Amino acid sequence: MDVEGRDLSDAKPKRIKLKSEEIAACLSEFADSLVEMIYLVLEKTPPELSSDIKNDGFILTGGMAKVKGLGEYIEKKINLKSKISENPELDAIKGAGLIMENPDRFLKYQSR
Repeated sequence: MDVEGRDLSDAKPKRIKLKSEEIAACLSEFADSLVEMIYLVLEKTPPELSSDIKNDGFILTGGMAKVKGLGEYIEKKINLKSKISENPELDAIKGAGLIMENPDRFLKYQSR
């Protein structure tokens, strides 16, 4: 794909061709960190919910959920199915709104 931006060496506008392999190399460290976080969450997940996740998979959310191949990469690493949320870039703000509307419901999940 063609990408436009500013060349950091001379501050002039520039257009370059960017290959998906070049982006993948930059994102692999992020993806591996994400996999580690998923493992940590799964370790703390109650058995009854773990069973549902094993059968139904999990939902990717956030703007990065739309990165092509990320779901497949995570699936291969943790051997679970994934789906992308309908509007992943809006999920965090929706969740924050739910917490603000009913904070007592979510107190048991706060970090200590």
